[in-house]
Amino acid sequence: MYSIPSTLLSKLASGTIKFQREVITRLKLFDFSRSAIRYYSDARKAGFEGHSFERFKTQFKLVSFKKGSQIKEIGYKEVVQIGDNFIAGELADSVFILNMSTFERWVLSTMKQAVISNPRKLFPNSKKVIELNQLKTYERLDEFWEERIDEYLVGIPYNGMKEMLKTFCKLFAMKEGQFSRDIVAKLNENNLCRNLVVHNNKIVSATYIRKAGKFAKFSEGQEITIGEGLLFEQADNILRFMQDFRKIHEGKDGLSGSGEI
Repeated sequence: MYSIPSTLLSKLASGTIKFQREVITRLKLFDFSRSAIRYYSDARKAGFEGHSFERFKTQFKLVSFKKGSQIKEIGYKEVVQIGDNFIAGELADSVFILNMSTFERWVLSTMKQAVISNPRKLFPNSKKVIELNQLKTYERLDEFWEERIDEYLVGIPYNGMKEMLKTFCKLFAMKEGQFSRDIVAKLNENNLCRNLVVHNNKIVSATYIRKAGKFAKFSEGQEITIGEGLLFEQADNILRFMQDFRKIHEGKDGLSGSGEI
């Protein structure tokens, strides 16, 4: 198996830390937003004057919407209820989706950096035929390789999270047993939840039940809720996998990086 240079592994570690911080920052924003809404509501409770949406209305080009009565001031009770619903609904859903996407981007970008460092060794076997005229369009060979690698990587997520992580581990000569127990299965379930939020109106499908297996948290037909517990559990799984990746190579190949998350 090709040994990835320690300089590259160190670079991957630093990149991993940046992705970890991105996940944590998003959770901080979630926590801050919840506190900010409550703080604002409590501070204005005694003499709540509402909030004017006049400037907000000017952003719309639809004249009837700008001048109509659809947008009114919002009162104290409304802001508390709407704020709570927003935190537990749209914001929690968005953070859950974005953190899963961040993890996917980390997996693919880490793989890309490794493969592009030595495509002759690490690029998977392919039967694709490249015409000579096509090669002439590239001034440098590295441009050609980057396009081929991007074409290869873009299809990996469609195989599902479990298969994507298997491919990831194979590239870096790692075994699932080297990671925290059941972490791949847990991340797979998190990703299946993300798919339900994005594609199935948050209703649990038979596909989720089948692919999640014993790690399924919901019943078929149930509407899932991305509560605080699930949100932080997902983040913990993401951060744990990234941290395990660093620790597996730490010392042995120099995957220590710089900085703390």
